[in-house]
Amino acid sequence: MFEIAQGLWQLPVERRFGTLNSHAYLIEHAEGMDLIYTSENDRNLAGVNRMGGVQHIYLSHNHEISPGVFRARQQLNSKLAGHSAMQKYMPEGTDLDVVLDPTQGQILPGGIEAIYTPGHTDNNICYRAILEDGTRVLFVGDVIYPDHGVWKTLVMEGDGGSHMDMQNSLQHLTGIEADLILPSVYLGQAPDWKAQNPFSARPELTAA
Repeated sequence: MFEIAQGLWQLPVERRFGTLNSHAYLIEHAEGMDLIYTSENDRNLAGVNRMGGVQHIYLSHNHEISPGVFRARQQLNSKLAGHSAMQKYMPEGTDLDVVLDPTQGQILPGGIEAIYTPGHTDNNICYRAILEDGTRVLFVGDVIYPDHGVWKTLVMEGDGGSHMDMQNSLQHLTGIEADLILPSVYLGQAPDWKAQNPFSARPELTAA
């Protein structure tokens, strides 16, 4: 586990859907610790528990729903949190523990801000936090992601994604100040997150 800023740890890389690299992030704040994005690796989850565990696993969108996320909830004894529109993608008999509806922004425990950013799917949430040392961190989920050094977007129309929503969300995120911008996945080598500014150039828009 690597501390990339004061009170923010990056968990070791995990593979998603066979090709995507993914990191979960452990964040410490005044009310405890939370996990942004999910980890499906037992060793990584054990490391989180050694750090003191987390109260919430904050999901960015429904593509994080998998058997591994429920195993993580159990091993960490934490609550799954996500957008209200994510509930319809949950397996039968399962529910989110904390339902978020941040249409106008929502402040979560520890001052974490939830920001509704549809486009990739209909239930995307970005999270913004200010660390103890003043570092401003924006967790963008899959709204934008690096593909071998080029920032891209992907509109998943089958999951409620929309090009118009994506354009509006990108415009909204352009106005949010951040020192670190952390996606949930990337392709190729891991970028230097501190040097990245994906909004300085227009991300490539693609659809699926």
